[in-house]
Amino acid sequence: LAWVLIGWFQLAWVLVGWHQLAWVLVGWYQLAWVLVGWYQLAWVLVEWYQLAWVLVGWYQLAWVLVGWYQLAWVLVWWYQLVWVFVGWWFQLAWVLVGWHQLAWVLVGWYQLAWVLVGWYQLAWVLVGWYQLAWVLVGWYQLAWVLVGWYQLAWVL
Repeated sequence: LAWVLIGWFQLAWVLVGWHQLAWVLVGWYQLAWVLVGWYQLAWVLVEWYQLAWVLVGWYQLAWVLVGWYQLAWVLVWWYQLVWVFVGWWFQLAWVLVGWHQLAWVLVGWYQLAWVLVGWYQLAWVLVGWYQLAWVLVGWYQLAWVLVGWYQLAWVL
């Protein structure tokens, strides 16, 4: 009877150990969610950083437009002068056509840059889903380990 009582006492300590291990796993699970929260906050900060650069770009574009507005007034003055020099005005028109075409080329490169930024952001989203999939695989494997220990406990 003493050996049976000693065996039950040892089994009780094993169960206490498993109970403490379960609380450790709960703590790691909660820490994982905290880390996920910090990861999401980091992405929010990255988005605000990118938005700030977009706003800086619009600010710079506004100054470019102010410059073009001032240039337009210069061109108006030149336009009046051109009527005095009709031949010279014809050449100026071809120069303006060239600048117009160059402006459209620059707009195309600007749009391409935004497309590449979009693909870059999509790539990071896909990396995040890939990492999440591995986390879920890890939890799945842990669940099977716990099932195995549960079955072993029933065998014992």
